[in-house]
Amino acid sequence: MTMKELTAYSENKRKQKCLQHHKAVVAIHGNCKPFTQKQYDQVATKQKASFTKGKGFAFKGLWNHNNINLKTV
Repeated sequence: MTMKELTAYSENKRKQKCLQHHKAVVAIHGNCKPFTQKQYDQVATKQKASFTKGKGFAFKGLWNHNNINLKTV
């Protein structure tokens, strides 16, 4: 076998394997169908929020031990 024959053989083998897998999946699950309007309406999608999310513990509470009044110590 030459290199060109080998590459053609391996490409055809890969395509056959892919086609067999596709046929097996279609036999089990059927062809793909688009969402119905009822199914599409049930999909929850998040949108960008225009409000602030608030600050977490790392921003506010973690370094509070540094806020010591030195006059009372």
